[in-house]
Amino acid sequence: MEEILDDKSFEKSSLANLRNNEQRKTGVIVLFSIVTVFNIVMVFLLLSQVNLLEDAINGNIPTMEEAEANDGNIVMTTAVSGIARIVLIVLFMMWMRRAYANLIRIGVKTESDDSVAIWSWFVPIYNFIKPVGMILEIWKLTQKKVQEFKSGFQINSSSAIIFIWWIAYVLNVILGVNASMKNRNAIETGDLQGLVDASNISMYGFILATISSIFGIIMVMQIGKAEKELMNCE
Repeated sequence: MEEILDDKSFEKSSLANLRNNEQRKTGVIVLFSIVTVFNIVMVFLLLSQVNLLEDAINGNIPTMEEAEANDGNIVMTTAVSGIARIVLIVLFMMWMRRAYANLIRIGVKTESDDSVAIWSWFVPIYNFIKPVGMILEIWKLTQKKVQEFKSGFQINSSSAIIFIWWIAYVLNVILGVNASMKNRNAIETGDLQGLVDASNISMYGFILATISSIFGIIMVMQIGKAEKELMNCE
């Protein structure tokens, strides 16, 4: 006699389609941690640069060795951290796409196709709205699905961590662009005070980047925990 599955049993059988996202989650957390360290280092290097520039404005010209050492440290840290950021961005998008695709694989109705988790980051304006919207979907729908199979599972309805991560990230991007423009203009005009202002703005940007990275780690850990609960429902 043919076995007839009820809706819940059928949904549970679909969990076999889930693809493990644990390794990508771990990679994202590690890279977020590395980037956080670089962000903190950049804050102190920029603070040192501001002090050197203000000394120069006040007539206390720093030695060539001091200026070159600080500039060299900033250039080196920027280059190495830039590579880490690129790897983080790629891995984060891969982690995000799999988390979103897993929802689709088990029949959850989502607002978008999982490919949007990649290309939405590259569309101006849209990239300030859609990626965070998809992260919110992953956070809410993954927990909701777990609760369907585990009635005792408590849903965390707060999205504060996600919003803090995203707002700090967006403000960091805005300050970074502003600092770059001010720095370019200051170099062209030889304006030391302009260089101080640009360095201060850049420093504030890295403080925000540090906040974003820390909350990014917490966010990925929490979503990863919900994903693991869902995997264990099989």
